Amino acid sequence: MKFCRNQDQLESLRELNCHIAPQSDLENDLNKTLVELCHDLGIQLYPHHLHPSSDVANSILHLSRQQGPHSSGALLNIGGSWEEEGFHVWIDDHHRGQLAAEHLVACGSAGMVYIGNEAYPSSRNREQGIALVCRQKSIPFLPLNRLQEHQDLTMHGNEALLKELVGQIPVGYGVICYTALTAKSVVRFLMNIHRNVPLDHAVVSADENSLFTSSGSPTITAVGQNGKALGRLALRTLLDLSIGKQVPRVQLLPAGPLLQRESSATKQVQDAVVESVLSNIRRADLNRITIESLSVDVGLSQRQLRNRFKALGLAPPNRHLLEEKMNRAKGYLKGTTWTTAEVAKACGYESVTRFTNTLKKEIGLSPSKWRKA
Repeated sequence: MKFCRNQDQLESLRELNCHIAPQSDLENDLNKTLVELCHDLGIQLYPHHLHPSSDVANSILHLSRQQGPHSSGALLNIGGSWEEEGFHVWIDDHHRGQLAAEHLVACGSAGMVYIGNEAYPSSRNREQGIALVCRQKSIPFLPLNRLQEHQDLTMHGNEALLKELVGQIPVGYGVICYTALTAKSVVRFLMNIHRNVPLDHAVVSADENSLFTSSGSPTITAVGQNGKALGRLALRTLLDLSIGKQVPRVQLLPAGPLLQRESSATKQVQDAVVESVLSNIRRADLNRITIESLSVDVGLSQRQLRNRFKALGLAPPNRHLLEEKMNRAKGYLKGTTWTTAEVAKACGYESVTRFTNTLKKEIGLSPSKWRKA
Protein backbone atom coordinates (compact mmCIF):
# COMPACT_ATOMS: atom_id res chain seq x y z
CA MET A 1 0.00 0.00 0.00
CA LYS A 2 1.35 3.40 -0.89
CA PHE A 3 0.66 6.61 0.99
CA CYS A 4 0.48 9.90 -0.87
CA ARG A 5 1.34 13.36 0.36
CA ASN A 6 0.34 15.44 -2.63
CA GLN A 7 -1.80 15.32 -5.74
CA ASP A 8 1.11 14.33 -8.02
CA GLN A 9 1.57 11.05 -6.15
CA LEU A 10 -2.01 9.87 -6.58
CA GLU A 11 -1.39 8.25 -9.95
CA SER A 12 1.33 5.99 -8.54
CA LEU A 13 -1.20 4.45 -6.17
CA ARG A 14 -2.74 2.60 -9.09
CA GLU A 15 0.31 0.30 -9.10
CA LEU A 16 -0.85 -1.41 -5.92
CA ASN A 17 -4.53 -0.63 -6.38
CA CYS A 18 -5.00 1.33 -3.18
CA HIS A 19 -5.92 5.03 -3.10
CA ILE A 20 -5.71 7.32 -0.07
CA ALA A 21 -7.02 10.83 -0.70
CA PRO A 22 -4.49 13.60 0.07
CA GLN A 23 -5.15 15.07 3.51
CA SER A 24 -2.97 16.46 6.29
CA ASP A 25 -4.04 15.68 9.88
CA LEU A 26 -6.21 12.85 8.60
CA GLU A 27 -3.40 11.27 6.59
CA ASN A 28 -1.08 11.32 9.60
CA ASP A 29 -3.68 9.55 11.75
CA LEU A 30 -4.34 7.03 8.99
CA ASN A 31 -0.66 6.21 8.53
CA LYS A 32 -0.04 5.91 12.25
CA THR A 33 -3.05 3.66 12.75
CA LEU A 34 -2.21 1.38 9.83
CA VAL A 35 1.40 1.02 11.02
CA GLU A 36 0.28 0.12 14.55
CA LEU A 37 -2.36 -2.37 13.44
CA CYS A 38 -0.13 -4.03 10.86
CA HIS A 39 2.52 -4.46 13.56
CA ASP A 40 -0.02 -6.06 15.90
CA LEU A 41 -1.06 -8.44 13.11
CA GLY A 42 2.51 -9.37 12.20
CA ILE A 43 2.30 -7.62 8.81
CA GLN A 44 5.41 -5.80 7.64
CA LEU A 45 4.48 -2.29 6.57
CA TYR A 46 7.06 -0.09 4.88
CA PRO A 47 6.80 3.65 4.13
CA HIS A 48 5.81 3.03 0.52
CA HIS A 49 4.33 -0.44 0.33
CA LEU A 50 3.33 -3.65 2.05
CA HIS A 51 6.27 -6.06 1.89
CA PRO A 52 5.79 -8.52 -1.03
CA SER A 53 6.46 -11.51 1.23
CA SER A 54 3.39 -10.77 3.31
CA ASP A 55 0.65 -13.29 2.67
CA VAL A 56 -1.97 -10.62 3.24
CA ALA A 57 -0.27 -8.22 0.82
CA ASN A 58 -0.01 -10.91 -1.84
CA SER A 59 -3.65 -11.88 -1.33
CA ILE A 60 -4.75 -8.25 -1.70
CA LEU A 61 -2.67 -7.74 -4.82
CA HIS A 62 -3.83 -11.04 -6.28
CA LEU A 63 -7.47 -10.16 -5.65
CA SER A 64 -7.13 -6.65 -7.05
CA ARG A 65 -5.48 -7.89 -10.25
CA GLN A 66 -8.16 -10.43 -11.09
CA GLN A 67 -10.34 -9.80 -14.11
CA GLY A 68 -13.62 -8.29 -12.98
CA PRO A 69 -15.40 -5.05 -12.19
CA HIS A 70 -12.59 -3.72 -9.97
CA SER A 71 -9.57 -4.89 -11.96
CA SER A 72 -8.74 -1.59 -13.67
CA GLY A 73 -8.86 0.77 -10.68
CA ALA A 74 -8.06 0.89 -6.99
CA LEU A 75 -9.24 -1.96 -4.83
CA LEU A 76 -9.84 0.36 -1.84
CA ASN A 77 -10.41 4.11 -1.97
CA ILE A 78 -10.16 6.21 1.19
CA GLY A 79 -12.13 9.21 0.06
CA GLY A 80 -12.78 10.00 -3.58
CA SER A 81 -15.99 9.74 -5.56
CA TRP A 82 -18.35 6.79 -5.15
CA GLU A 83 -18.55 6.58 -8.95
CA GLU A 84 -14.93 5.39 -9.03
CA GLU A 85 -14.28 1.66 -9.21
CA GLY A 86 -13.48 -0.37 -6.13
CA PHE A 87 -14.51 -0.20 -2.49
CA HIS A 88 -14.75 3.02 -0.48
CA VAL A 89 -14.38 4.06 3.14
CA TRP A 90 -14.83 7.67 4.23
CA ILE A 91 -16.47 10.15 6.60
CA ASP A 92 -20.19 10.85 6.08
CA ASP A 93 -20.19 14.29 4.41
CA HIS A 94 -23.94 14.71 4.87
CA HIS A 95 -23.37 14.31 8.62
CA ARG A 96 -20.51 16.86 8.48
CA GLY A 97 -22.93 19.46 7.15
CA GLN A 98 -25.51 18.60 9.79
CA LEU A 99 -23.02 18.93 12.67
CA ALA A 100 -21.80 22.31 11.42
CA ALA A 101 -25.36 23.61 10.95
CA GLU A 102 -26.57 22.38 14.33
CA HIS A 103 -23.64 24.16 15.95
CA LEU A 104 -24.54 27.44 14.24
CA VAL A 105 -28.14 27.06 15.39
CA ALA A 106 -26.84 26.71 18.95
CA CYS A 107 -24.75 29.86 18.41
CA GLY A 108 -27.91 31.81 17.58
CA SER A 109 -27.23 32.44 13.87
CA ALA A 110 -30.18 34.12 12.15
CA GLY A 111 -29.53 32.17 8.94
CA MET A 112 -26.81 30.18 7.24
CA VAL A 113 -24.53 30.49 4.24
CA TYR A 114 -22.54 27.65 2.69
CA ILE A 115 -19.48 28.41 0.58
CA GLY A 116 -18.23 25.40 -1.35
CA ASN A 117 -17.75 23.82 -4.76
CA GLU A 118 -20.74 22.11 -6.34
CA ALA A 119 -18.46 20.18 -8.71
CA TYR A 120 -17.43 17.95 -5.80
CA PRO A 121 -19.90 15.29 -4.57
CA SER A 122 -18.59 15.76 -1.02
CA SER A 123 -19.42 19.48 -1.17
CA ARG A 124 -22.92 18.79 -2.48
CA ASN A 125 -23.49 16.25 0.30
CA ARG A 126 -22.38 18.75 2.96
CA GLU A 127 -24.75 21.33 1.49
CA GLN A 128 -27.63 18.84 1.70
CA GLY A 129 -26.88 18.19 5.38
CA ILE A 130 -26.92 21.92 6.11
CA ALA A 131 -30.15 22.43 4.14
CA LEU A 132 -31.86 19.68 6.13
CA VAL A 133 -31.09 21.35 9.46
CA CYS A 134 -32.21 24.75 8.13
CA ARG A 135 -35.54 23.28 7.00
CA GLN A 136 -36.06 21.59 10.35
CA LYS A 137 -35.32 24.81 12.25
CA SER A 138 -37.08 27.13 9.74
CA ILE A 139 -33.86 29.11 9.27
CA PRO A 140 -33.01 30.88 5.99
CA PHE A 141 -30.32 29.12 3.97
CA LEU A 142 -28.19 30.75 1.27
CA PRO A 143 -26.01 28.22 -0.66
CA LEU A 144 -23.06 29.87 -2.39
CA ASN A 145 -21.61 26.60 -3.68
CA ARG A 146 -19.66 28.22 -6.51
CA LEU A 147 -15.92 27.95 -5.86
CA GLN A 148 -14.06 26.37 -8.74
CA GLU A 149 -11.05 24.74 -7.08
CA HIS A 150 -11.08 24.15 -3.33
CA GLN A 151 -7.39 23.29 -2.97
CA ASP A 152 -6.13 26.77 -3.89
CA LEU A 153 -8.29 29.87 -3.63
CA THR A 154 -5.95 31.81 -5.91
CA MET A 155 -6.66 29.49 -8.85
CA HIS A 156 -9.35 30.16 -11.48
CA GLY A 157 -10.24 33.58 -10.06
CA ASN A 158 -11.49 32.28 -6.72
CA GLU A 159 -9.85 35.09 -4.76
CA ALA A 160 -12.04 37.66 -6.51
CA LEU A 161 -15.04 35.31 -6.47
CA LEU A 162 -14.73 34.75 -2.74
CA LYS A 163 -14.67 38.50 -2.09
CA GLU A 164 -17.90 38.78 -4.08
CA LEU A 165 -19.55 35.92 -2.17
CA VAL A 166 -18.56 37.32 1.22
CA GLY A 167 -20.15 40.64 0.27
CA GLN A 168 -23.49 38.83 -0.18
CA ILE A 169 -23.59 37.40 3.36
CA PRO A 170 -26.25 39.09 5.52
CA VAL A 171 -25.14 40.27 8.95
CA GLY A 172 -26.07 37.73 11.61
CA TYR A 173 -25.80 34.72 9.30
CA GLY A 174 -23.46 31.89 10.22
CA VAL A 175 -21.02 30.72 7.55
CA ILE A 176 -20.04 27.11 6.81
CA CYS A 177 -17.11 26.54 4.45
CA TYR A 178 -16.18 23.44 2.46
CA THR A 179 -12.55 23.48 3.63
CA ALA A 180 -10.45 25.03 6.37
CA LEU A 181 -8.51 27.09 3.84
CA THR A 182 -11.75 28.56 2.53
CA ALA A 183 -12.90 29.35 6.09
CA LYS A 184 -9.63 31.12 6.85
CA SER A 185 -9.99 33.27 3.75
CA VAL A 186 -13.66 34.01 4.48
CA VAL A 187 -12.75 35.29 7.96
CA ARG A 188 -10.09 37.54 6.45
CA PHE A 189 -12.49 39.01 3.89
CA LEU A 190 -15.20 39.53 6.51
CA MET A 191 -12.77 41.48 8.66
CA ASN A 192 -11.77 43.55 5.61
CA ILE A 193 -15.37 44.80 5.32
CA HIS A 194 -15.54 45.53 9.06
CA ARG A 195 -17.53 42.44 10.07
CA ASN A 196 -16.80 40.92 13.47
CA VAL A 197 -16.18 37.18 13.82
CA PRO A 198 -17.98 35.71 15.75
CA LEU A 199 -20.28 38.57 16.84
CA ASP A 200 -21.53 39.39 13.32
CA HIS A 201 -20.82 35.95 11.84
CA ALA A 202 -19.92 32.60 13.38
CA VAL A 203 -17.70 30.69 10.93
CA VAL A 204 -17.20 26.91 10.74
CA SER A 205 -15.07 24.71 8.49
CA ALA A 206 -16.75 21.46 7.43
CA ASP A 207 -13.44 19.64 7.83
CA GLU A 208 -10.50 19.90 10.21
CA ASN A 209 -7.01 20.89 9.10
CA SER A 210 -4.97 22.25 11.99
CA LEU A 211 -2.57 23.98 9.60
CA PHE A 212 -5.34 26.52 8.97
CA THR A 213 -7.81 26.09 11.84
CA SER A 214 -5.41 26.34 14.81
CA SER A 215 -3.18 29.16 13.56
CA GLY A 216 -3.76 32.90 13.53
CA SER A 217 -6.64 34.79 15.10
CA PRO A 218 -9.39 33.92 15.29
CA THR A 219 -8.84 30.18 15.28
CA ILE A 220 -11.44 28.30 13.21
CA THR A 221 -14.15 25.97 14.51
CA ALA A 222 -14.17 22.77 12.46
CA VAL A 223 -15.90 19.40 12.13
CA GLY A 224 -13.36 16.80 13.16
CA GLN A 225 -12.69 13.55 11.33
CA ASN A 226 -11.51 10.48 13.20
CA GLY A 227 -8.52 9.37 11.14
CA LYS A 228 -7.66 6.55 13.54
CA ALA A 229 -11.13 5.02 13.25
CA LEU A 230 -10.96 5.43 9.48
CA GLY A 231 -7.56 3.72 9.39
CA ARG A 232 -8.92 0.77 11.39
CA LEU A 233 -11.90 0.47 9.05
CA ALA A 234 -9.66 0.64 5.96
CA LEU A 235 -7.35 -2.12 7.19
CA ARG A 236 -10.23 -4.30 8.34
CA THR A 237 -11.81 -3.92 4.90
CA LEU A 238 -8.56 -4.91 3.17
CA LEU A 239 -8.19 -7.96 5.39
CA ASP A 240 -11.79 -9.02 4.78
CA LEU A 241 -11.34 -8.64 1.03
CA SER A 242 -8.11 -10.66 1.13
CA ILE A 243 -9.96 -13.71 2.47
CA GLY A 244 -12.92 -13.33 0.13
CA LYS A 245 -15.34 -11.96 2.72
CA GLN A 246 -18.26 -9.89 1.45
CA VAL A 247 -18.05 -6.22 2.43
CA PRO A 248 -20.24 -3.22 1.53
CA ARG A 249 -18.93 -1.29 -1.46
CA VAL A 250 -19.26 2.04 0.44
CA GLN A 251 -18.72 2.35 4.20
CA LEU A 252 -19.18 5.72 5.93
CA LEU A 253 -18.17 6.69 9.45
CA PRO A 254 -20.01 9.42 11.41
CA ALA A 255 -18.37 12.86 11.33
CA GLY A 256 -17.12 14.65 14.40
CA PRO A 257 -16.48 15.63 17.00
CA LEU A 258 -17.06 19.33 16.41
CA LEU A 259 -14.01 21.28 17.55
CA GLN A 260 -15.20 24.67 18.75
CA ARG A 261 -12.71 27.53 18.56
CA GLU A 262 -12.75 31.32 18.49
CA SER A 263 -14.57 31.75 15.14
CA SER A 264 -17.84 30.54 16.69
CA ALA A 265 -17.32 31.34 20.36
CA THR A 266 -20.72 31.96 21.91
CA LYS A 267 -20.13 35.53 23.02
CA GLN A 268 -22.92 37.91 23.92
CA VAL A 269 -22.80 41.68 23.59
CA GLN A 270 -21.93 42.78 27.11
CA ASP A 271 -23.32 46.27 26.66
CA ALA A 272 -27.05 46.91 27.03
CA VAL A 273 -26.77 50.22 25.15
CA VAL A 274 -25.12 48.61 22.11
CA GLU A 275 -27.60 45.74 22.15
CA SER A 276 -30.46 48.25 22.24
CA VAL A 277 -29.06 50.16 19.26
CA LEU A 278 -28.58 46.97 17.23
CA SER A 279 -32.13 45.90 18.05
CA ASN A 280 -33.48 49.32 17.00
CA ILE A 281 -31.64 49.07 13.67
CA ARG A 282 -33.02 45.60 12.95
CA ARG A 283 -36.66 46.70 13.45
CA ALA A 284 -36.39 50.29 12.24
CA ASP A 285 -38.39 52.19 9.67
CA LEU A 286 -35.44 52.98 7.42
CA ASN A 287 -37.06 56.17 6.18
CA ARG A 288 -37.03 57.64 9.66
CA ILE A 289 -33.97 56.27 11.43
CA THR A 290 -30.61 58.08 11.50
CA ILE A 291 -27.42 57.74 13.54
CA GLU A 292 -28.45 60.92 15.33
CA SER A 293 -31.82 59.47 16.32
CA LEU A 294 -30.18 56.25 17.48
CA SER A 295 -27.79 58.24 19.67
CA VAL A 296 -30.57 60.37 21.14
CA ASP A 297 -32.62 57.27 21.98
CA VAL A 298 -29.84 55.95 24.26
CA GLY A 299 -28.77 59.33 25.63
CA LEU A 300 -25.31 59.48 24.04
CA SER A 301 -23.56 61.67 21.53
CA GLN A 302 -22.74 60.13 18.17
CA ARG A 303 -19.05 60.03 19.14
CA GLN A 304 -19.79 58.30 22.45
CA LEU A 305 -21.93 55.73 20.64
CA ARG A 306 -19.16 54.99 18.14
CA ASN A 307 -16.73 54.47 21.02
CA ARG A 308 -19.09 51.99 22.72
CA PHE A 309 -19.18 49.92 19.54
CA LYS A 310 -15.42 50.21 19.06
CA ALA A 311 -14.76 48.98 22.62
CA LEU A 312 -16.55 45.72 21.74
CA GLY A 313 -14.62 45.26 18.50
CA LEU A 314 -17.73 46.01 16.43
CA ALA A 315 -18.08 48.01 13.26
CA PRO A 316 -19.45 51.54 13.87
CA PRO A 317 -23.23 52.13 14.05
CA ASN A 318 -23.43 53.67 10.58
CA ARG A 319 -21.97 50.47 9.13
CA HIS A 320 -24.61 48.34 10.86
CA LEU A 321 -27.33 50.66 9.56
CA LEU A 322 -25.95 50.39 6.02
CA GLU A 323 -25.83 46.60 6.29
CA GLU A 324 -29.47 46.55 7.36
CA LYS A 325 -30.45 48.67 4.37
CA MET A 326 -28.52 46.43 1.97
CA ASN A 327 -29.90 43.21 3.47
CA ARG A 328 -33.47 44.47 3.14
CA ALA A 329 -32.77 45.70 -0.38
CA LYS A 330 -31.47 42.28 -1.46
CA GLY A 331 -34.52 40.63 0.07
CA TYR A 332 -36.97 43.03 -1.60
CA LEU A 333 -35.29 42.63 -5.00
CA LYS A 334 -35.45 38.84 -4.82
CA GLY A 335 -38.78 38.46 -3.04
CA THR A 336 -41.02 41.16 -4.56
CA THR A 337 -41.91 42.65 -7.92
CA TRP A 338 -41.24 46.19 -6.69
CA THR A 339 -39.46 48.57 -9.01
CA THR A 340 -35.96 49.74 -8.15
CA ALA A 341 -37.41 53.10 -7.10
CA GLU A 342 -39.85 51.40 -4.72
CA VAL A 343 -37.07 49.27 -3.19
CA ALA A 344 -34.88 52.36 -2.80
CA LYS A 345 -37.67 54.21 -1.02
CA ALA A 346 -38.36 51.27 1.34
CA CYS A 347 -34.68 51.20 2.27
CA GLY A 348 -34.48 54.91 3.10
CA TYR A 349 -33.10 56.29 -0.18
CA GLU A 350 -34.75 59.27 -1.84
CA SER A 351 -32.33 59.03 -4.77
CA VAL A 352 -32.54 55.92 -6.94
CA THR A 353 -29.11 56.70 -8.36
CA ARG A 354 -27.56 56.85 -4.91
CA PHE A 355 -29.26 53.58 -3.95
CA THR A 356 -28.07 51.84 -7.11
CA ASN A 357 -24.50 53.07 -6.70
CA THR A 358 -24.41 52.04 -3.03
CA LEU A 359 -25.75 48.54 -3.73
CA LYS A 360 -23.28 48.04 -6.56
CA LYS A 361 -20.40 49.17 -4.35
CA GLU A 362 -21.43 46.83 -1.53
CA ILE A 363 -22.22 43.62 -3.45
CA GLY A 364 -20.67 44.25 -6.85
CA LEU A 365 -24.01 44.01 -8.70
CA SER A 366 -26.66 46.47 -9.83
CA PRO A 367 -30.25 45.96 -8.59
CA SER A 368 -31.31 44.37 -11.89
CA LYS A 369 -28.34 41.99 -11.96
CA TRP A 370 -28.86 41.00 -8.31
CA ARG A 371 -32.50 40.26 -9.03
CA LYS A 372 -31.52 37.94 -11.90
CA ALA A 373 -28.57 36.28 -10.10
